[in-house]
Amino acid sequence: MCVSAETSATIWSAADLLERFGPIPLDRVRTDPPPGTATEQDVIEIRDREDRLCELIGGALLEKTAGSYCVTAALAHRAAAVPAGRLRWR
Repeated sequence: MCVSAETSATIWSAADLLERFGPIPLDRVRTDPPPGTATEQDVIEIRDREDRLCELIGGALLEKTAGSYCVTAALAHRAAAVPAGRLRWR
């Protein structure tokens, strides 16, 4: 990662993002706010303003894919249908 002497802000390259997050499509990484500076408030504002879901990881915003939301919703629905004490992870 490069650091600007003027602002002391970290500038992340594509290589830095891939090293940090693994092999993800780089188009999932939001650049506004710049990676490394995002907050929970940014996640809320994007959801409310753009109707998009993001994950906040290490100050970077990664847009969730439609499939990740569907899988999470399906797992939550299945877990809710299982009687208490009967859910076991293998």
